Amino acid sequence: MNKLKKTIWEVPKELTSPYDIYTSDFRQSSTDTKQCDKIKVISWNLERGYKKDDIITELKNIDADILILQELDIGCERTNFINLPLEIAKSLSLSLIFVPEFKEFSSPIRPKSNQGGGIHGNALLTKFNYSKIFSVKHTPVFDWNEDKGMSYQEPREGGRVAVGAIIDTPLGQILTYSTHLEPFGGCKQRQAQIDDVLKSAQDELSQQQNESNINKKIVSILIGGDFNTMLSGIGRLSFYFLPLQPTLSLNSIKQRRLHHFGHTEAECLDQHIRSWVQGKIDKKQKDDDNAIHPLLQNITDPFNKNGSEWTYSAYNGLFQHKLDFIYYSPQNEYDRKQGLGLRCIEKNIGTGKESDHQFITISLAL
Repeated sequence: MNKLKKTIWEVPKELTSPYDIYTSDFRQSSTDTKQCDKIKVISWNLERGYKKDDIITELKNIDADILILQELDIGCERTNFINLPLEIAKSLSLSLIFVPEFKEFSSPIRPKSNQGGGIHGNALLTKFNYSKIFSVKHTPVFDWNEDKGMSYQEPREGGRVAVGAIIDTPLGQILTYSTHLEPFGGCKQRQAQIDDVLKSAQDELSQQQNESNINKKIVSILIGGDFNTMLSGIGRLSFYFLPLQPTLSLNSIKQRRLHHFGHTEAECLDQHIRSWVQGKIDKKQKDDDNAIHPLLQNITDPFNKNGSEWTYSAYNGLFQHKLDFIYYSPQNEYDRKQGLGLRCIEKNIGTGKESDHQFITISLAL
């Protein structure tokens, strides 16, 4: 979905509706034509920005070219009314694309540490130019607009939405998404939401193919974010992230909590993505119009999904699993000849305490 973009210079006096796209550019000069042999990418859930100064210091040290960020507050009392995306963009001299997911209402039922009054959403920041920006509204699996927000002491309006852009890098155009999947649901519900991004990517790639612009070519996809793959290990027993509602049948409860028993939810979601792609490949034999784009065929996240490379820890360390991902288009021999795909030459996971999530970074090269 595309909305009118707006420039976000300060905390809005009147809050926008969710899903509007905000942009700002604090780069000293355009860097899209500067040569480089690799691009560094970070994905990080910033936990609203409670530790804003530490976050900005760490981001400066990492010096990524493309930043895929989630949980950024603007004008909320809980984070001292900061404009987190704007402060990051200013401090790092980056171009900013931000989309709010929620209006966070001020309410006496909220604890002080979670008091609202502003907006909250996801962002893409980059050193490079971009040729297109858009948002992708996710399949609703948890209605924050009804009484559920009140029951979690978090009255808000809106829903989950990804922000996307076609970024013009020295290595070629990269179709990039930042998304934050719904934690209050099951594995199948999050799979439905990641499908929204995969479908958007297929549409964007098909559109560019049809335009046949030889001067513009998407060479890779980046799908990053907090996928909230909580239903692993003791996370399956959590009543917070998957409450036992009276309306849920025993079969539904088993399906949500136990249907991928023996595997982490991160492994389950990764397999779902592969199955989604394979389904599109199978359809090609019957209908060329449904053919999957080559850049989607082998998308991969280079980190282990079994919990050994975790990004989130809870329950005094008893739960340590991978919730955060960066999917990209790897380069095989055919892709290399076609000028498609990128190689992951480096990956890293943070170890700090700037947020309740660890950041992940990858470096990509031709």
